[in-house]
Amino acid sequence: MANDTLGAIIPSATGRKIAYAIYSLTAFLVGNATIYIAATEGTAPVWLIGLIAVVNNVAPIFGAVAIANAPTIPKPTVIQTEGAIVEAN
Repeated sequence: MANDTLGAIIPSATGRKIAYAIYSLTAFLVGNATIYIAATEGTAPVWLIGLIAVVNNVAPIFGAVAIANAPTIPKPTVIQTEGAIVEAN
């Protein structure tokens, strides 16, 4: 199954939490540095432009890993009996 293969990228929950935290902090800092430069009408350094590209390019990978490791919630089974609807899990 594709989800099993994708989930193997970062197999442990602790590892994924650390990776998500690092990515989130990096994206936050890069985004705010960009906003600061735009607000002060400064010129963005080349390294920041490259870092913005990398952060944006990696985002779908983190999203895919998160989706692959999200628990699936089964849909409840609905049973109708003589006018009453009962949900059974």
